[in-house]
Amino acid sequence: MLPRWLGNLAVYLTNGALIAWLFPAPSDVSARMEATLGLGLVQWPHLLSVANFPIGFLFLDFGRYWLHRLFHLVPWLWRLHSLHHADSDLDVSTSFRHHPVEFVVGSGLFWLALVITGFPTDIATAYLVCASVLSCLQHGNVALPASLELVLRRVVVTPDMHRLHHSVVPDESNSNFGFLFSFWDRVFATDRRVPRTAHDSIQFGLRDFRNPSFQQMLLLPLLVRSTSSSSSAEFTQTRFLGR
Repeated sequence: MLPRWLGNLAVYLTNGALIAWLFPAPSDVSARMEATLGLGLVQWPHLLSVANFPIGFLFLDFGRYWLHRLFHLVPWLWRLHSLHHADSDLDVSTSFRHHPVEFVVGSGLFWLALVITGFPTDIATAYLVCASVLSCLQHGNVALPASLELVLRRVVVTPDMHRLHHSVVPDESNSNFGFLFSFWDRVFATDRRVPRTAHDSIQFGLRDFRNPSFQQMLLLPLLVRSTSSSSSAEFTQTRFLGR
């Protein structure tokens, strides 16, 4: 347990240093580009503050949903994302576990969208805080009461919903891509469920890599299969029938 936590924490600290070094504040970049090039960039529309936040949250979460799907669909992106799925124990430290190259690519695209759209910093910050807190809950060893889980899942991604996304079964891991809001998966037909009683039998991780060492974590994109949809006959879907 301790080596796994230390590995996840080491990756997290590495990523924190990278984002501090590589990505200046989007508003500063926009101002410098406009001053240097003499061009006005796109500006986020000034709406009533009561509408700005929900619309901004929907915009960012829609983008993150599709980016997450691309990290599963595009072979070289999956190689980067596979480290997050190579954790055979799911807890809060899993939310920190992203390969540095994946982190730079994903954060860079997110950062670029903020620069291009002139997205308000306060809304972006609020979204990232909410998404980070919820991510810790989604990956934690927690189970919400069934009635609360059912209600919350209509709007946000719950622990049960995201837990299935980390299943070792490819058909299950290629579902439930939402970050903050759960309805994107229903809209785009990627929502997947299993009976509540079946969650105890879910195996997490990748079949070929069970909690790799820190060195293997960094090399995993070179070692893992290039697709997340590889199937294995040894994994059955009996829990869908509640058996």
